[in-house]
Amino acid sequence: MNEHARRLTMFAAGYLQEAVLRIRRLFPDADGPRGGRAAEQVVNDVLIPHRPQPRGVTHRMMVAEGFGAIERMLLARLKCDDATGTGVRVIRSTDTAVSGAYDAPPAARPVRSTPLELPFMVITPDKVVLGAERAVPAPPRLLVVGDQKALAELRACYDLLWWAMSDDIRAEETHDPLPPDLLELLKELATGATDATAARNLHLSGRTLSRRARELLDSLDATSRFQAGIVAARRGLV
Repeated sequence: MNEHARRLTMFAAGYLQEAVLRIRRLFPDADGPRGGRAAEQVVNDVLIPHRPQPRGVTHRMMVAEGFGAIERMLLARLKCDDATGTGVRVIRSTDTAVSGAYDAPPAARPVRSTPLELPFMVITPDKVVLGAERAVPAPPRLLVVGDQKALAELRACYDLLWWAMSDDIRAEETHDPLPPDLLELLKELATGATDATAARNLHLSGRTLSRRARELLDSLDATSRFQAGIVAARRGLV
């Protein structure tokens, strides 16, 4: 993994962790009275398609330590074309052996591993399923969220992380470098700093920081700071 890929992986993983924590706080009632739904119920009722699916990646899975049983259960039930990467992609937070539910040869399996600690998550076309922070109690219970904004954000984070973990990626070329003041602001915001902290560190007023933030979005052709972070990461700016 080259330096750009390493930095991009760290950025995507960190942003994804923050997004998952925020979504858990936004949808606490979805957990149900016992802290989530039983895993087998979620696999059968939510994660297994009950109608024909378009060809392509329909399930994006992130497997954390302690959730291997759910991974095996889901993969055994899904009808996936592993040889072409159709149907499911898996990012594992350890280098443990891939589940026996895969029939394709190792080189063809749509699986990537990282030593980073990541949450359990499965993204489908219309829902996202999150695991408890740790797989306790066993078997772990799962949170189902149908909010489309949350779904889009997590899908974008996942796809960025998947791309960053490719064998040999390069920063996307751009012929419009950011002005120094906007690049400085971008790097400050990429650390997770609040507007107040960023303004203080950059010796700016709140109004000036807001104006520069709008200029930054325009320069990156983005409509939100989240999208701006994705674009900047792909270009190797953070």
